[in-house]
Amino acid sequence: MASSVVAQPVVALTQLVSSVAEWQTPTLDDEETSSLYVEIFVVLVLIIGFSLWGRWATPSKNKKAGDFRETSRVNATWCKAIEEKGSSGDYKAVLKIWNTCKSGGSLGQSAFSHVVKALMQQEPDRFIEEMADQLAAHMRLRDPQAAGAIVDTVANAGHIELMEDLVQLMDSNFGIQTTVQMHEAMAGAYAYDGELQKLEDRMSILRNGERKASARCHCNVLRGLLQCREADAALQSAKEMKVLGYSISPYLVTDLYRIFCKAGRAPQVMKLALPEIPPSSHAAVMLLEHCVEKKDLALAKQLQISFENESTELCPRAHETMLKVLAGCGDELSFPQFEKMKALPYSMSEGFYMSLLTKCAESKFLTFADTVAAHVRTSLAMTVPLYSAHMKVYAAAELFDKACDIYEQMRQEGLEPDAAMYSPVAWYASECGRHELSKQLADQSPQFRAHRWMSSIRSCVKDKNVHKAMEYLAQALALGNKDTMIFNCTLDVCAAAGNVEKARELISLMHKHSKPDVVTYNTALKCYSLRGDLRGAKSMLREMEAAGVVPNEVSYNVIVNMAFTHGSFSSAWDTIETMTGKGISVDCYTISTLLKAVKKSNSLQDLNKVLALMDRLKIRVSNDEVHELRVGDVHATSSIPTHGIDCGQHHLGSHEAVATHLRNALPRLLPTQELQTLQRYVGRDGQRPRC
Repeated sequence: MASSVVAQPVVALTQLVSSVAEWQTPTLDDEETSSLYVEIFVVLVLIIGFSLWGRWATPSKNKKAGDFRETSRVNATWCKAIEEKGSSGDYKAVLKIWNTCKSGGSLGQSAFSHVVKALMQQEPDRFIEEMADQLAAHMRLRDPQAAGAIVDTVANAGHIELMEDLVQLMDSNFGIQTTVQMHEAMAGAYAYDGELQKLEDRMSILRNGERKASARCHCNVLRGLLQCREADAALQSAKEMKVLGYSISPYLVTDLYRIFCKAGRAPQVMKLALPEIPPSSHAAVMLLEHCVEKKDLALAKQLQISFENESTELCPRAHETMLKVLAGCGDELSFPQFEKMKALPYSMSEGFYMSLLTKCAESKFLTFADTVAAHVRTSLAMTVPLYSAHMKVYAAAELFDKACDIYEQMRQEGLEPDAAMYSPVAWYASECGRHELSKQLADQSPQFRAHRWMSSIRSCVKDKNVHKAMEYLAQALALGNKDTMIFNCTLDVCAAAGNVEKARELISLMHKHSKPDVVTYNTALKCYSLRGDLRGAKSMLREMEAAGVVPNEVSYNVIVNMAFTHGSFSSAWDTIETMTGKGISVDCYTISTLLKAVKKSNSLQDLNKVLALMDRLKIRVSNDEVHELRVGDVHATSSIPTHGIDCGQHHLGSHEAVATHLRNALPRLLPTQELQTLQRYVGRDGQRPRC
């Protein structure tokens, strides 16, 4: 092929020389004619030489010149196959096809971009070597535009190191200078990777160049910074775009404000962004939703003023969100804002009214809740969910009687309560003592579920009305509701009234219809505790064990507390020994009960027993080392453990209780010096012990 390429210009030159030789000018002598022939011949030789040099020359210092001639294009079928596989993400197949056909010529730009992506993903270690071979083999890839397209592909893939190595290869091995297109692609890649210093260096080059960076470049940089949550850098980039006269998408503006809010800088963003970057309507919604979440009324009012000053066009959702902020904080500006929204040319939905009533419940904003309900009655119609939300507003304010009145109003309007409404209404009725309403609820729903009967029975606790509770229980049993929790609720009423006889009667009844559990017997033990019947409580504990129900720490704590309360210290210590012997943990509540008894008895011996128990069970109250307490001639040795307080899964409040009782008991038992020593273990001035 090379011989034919050379032969054509040589033949053409020979023909041209022959024709010139035959041409004679009558006005020129032979010497002048010969000189003209020579000049023409030299010019033609130079033209042919430069054309052949462009075909054969290569800038690679690692290859021989004969290896890098321009080859023909790869068959279009191969290119199409590569594009199909690349579009579907099958890069293994792309490389397989390319390895088969790459020796046949160069690929089209679209197909070659898929090859570049495939090499980066599948064989990143060979990427630079393959690019060097392709650039050397195909002159068209060394064109600045084609080279820029390759760099752009690598930059969009986020391979920073490969991108930098590729640009260096093009510059050092092939003399391809970094173009504006390449600088822009690299700037976008640095932005997405969060490389702020490299990004600034690249943008400085673009700023100092003859042509400013394109709008596409600035948008790409802004998106990358937003993705990396670089709030300040993104804001600076957005302001630079405005200075250059580029417009910013409202979506990018919204994202800019969003990352400030997520960084906890919502109060600052308006001051930093204005006046160059005013918030979009969606950004306004997002800022106000932040105020709703944080219940930041002051910020919401500041934003409202800024929106008015900047003439920000607020969408309906922004107005709704602003009203939610005001209603959730119980602000009187809710009323004019609501009137303003009623004048807007769009209708508010039932869901929005529901959310307003929910916010009123949070702030106990009764008057505004009534205003919303009144407007709904005139504009739409009150529904069961809206009535339920309205009742919850009054329930949150503990005005249960008014909540029941709203329920009665709903029934008068012919609306039937749904299944979800029965339980809260039954609770409202029980809290305000409206037993007739509780009975109506039971009559209206023959298949009254257990929690509804429980609500009715709990309404009797406040009045200690055991008789009424037993009636509700009988009705529940008649309808087949034999849940253990219903019996336990009835036992709560007996415990509140201290009615031991009814409690035992209920337990006997439970054996016929249900199965008593540990809660059942612990509630019965409370009845004996209120009566002060220690013997009966112990009898109930034995009955509990005989029924196969294992007592827990609550069960034993009731007995221990009763024993100490009535001065039976030996019985209390026997119960504790029984408790620990059965593997039931002594918790901080038990220790607190023991320390109460120590304070009451003013006995150093009892204090030593408590401290010894704490040592033995490793109930820890300090990080200090072992100390010995001396009171007169008596030694109170306590090996206080040294790993901080540890009371199982109980709340830290129990730790405070232990420390409080120790501080209260010790001053009466120990001299000042020893007291100061031990107080290191329990904290001072009411502070919680270290843990």
